[in-house]
Amino acid sequence: MKTTNRKLIGITAIVAVAVCIAAALIIFSKGSSTKRGAAETDGFTEETATVDRVLYADEMAAIEDAAVGDIVYFGSYEQDNDAVNGTEPVEWYVLDKADGEATLLAVHLLDCQQYHEADENITWENCTLRSWMNGEFYNTAFSEEEQAAIVNTNVINEDNSYWGWDMEGGNDTEDKVWLLSLEEIERYFHIDMNVYHDDYSIELKNWYEYVIHSFGHKNWYEYAIYCYGQDNRVCANPTAYAVARGVGKYSEADAQNSLKNGYDMSYAVGCGWWWLRSPGDSNSSAAFVGRDGNAFGGSHGVNADRHGVRPALKVVY
Repeated sequence: MKTTNRKLIGITAIVAVAVCIAAALIIFSKGSSTKRGAAETDGFTEETATVDRVLYADEMAAIEDAAVGDIVYFGSYEQDNDAVNGTEPVEWYVLDKADGEATLLAVHLLDCQQYHEADENITWENCTLRSWMNGEFYNTAFSEEEQAAIVNTNVINEDNSYWGWDMEGGNDTEDKVWLLSLEEIERYFHIDMNVYHDDYSIELKNWYEYVIHSFGHKNWYEYAIYCYGQDNRVCANPTAYAVARGVGKYSEADAQNSLKNGYDMSYAVGCGWWWLRSPGDSNSSAAFVGRDGNAFGGSHGVNADRHGVRPALKVVY
């Protein structure tokens, strides 16, 4: 009888140990686990991932293996607006790869910031947004290992000479993190910026009619596809945290109002404004991408406070 009891106790102990080991393996593996599901973003269905955390080695391996256009993880930042559960891994588009370096652009708008805190003439070199991105954001979003992988990049600050404007971009800068410029929008998204220009001699009722007149597209959606391609990556959704911080989004109501006027803007629902580093059409304004993905015309005052931040950076892998 004692022998039987000992055997039962021994078997029970083995089972208990096995359960503990299995649980530990599950918890350990959770660090790089990914759950994928289809979601509607930027008007198109794409696969999105919910990830608890991504190890640095896994980040770098994925970046090394990624092709241009792929999405990778690098760094972490508050995104779901729930500080209790910690920060979330940041998703990035791979814009370019060359010589062991990858240029990345955040998939989402990560925060809400003014280009510059004061309403005054300013360029990227001296604006407060550049200081914030290369200071507070850089130190918050990236670990020491990640910071060591970020390249100190010579950022060319071109003048804004589009559409007859002649606004100086200022001195070139050395940055860890930066915003895209008008020229980079043109390069990375394969957009011919000069297909859009101001020609008021046509005397059309509005800009949408000008688009249809000039390019023969039935509506703004078709024009967006012509400019941006099927993935429409130039449009970007703000995170819940960025919305809570003030980023303005294109709403369903906005889309319905556009539809009443004959313009299908449904692809833009959920998208927000985001700053570019290029100067605008005056010395106290900066270029930006609109909620509809329009990076072509106009600009906003540098102290406007509803624009998202969509960082770009370069890493060595």
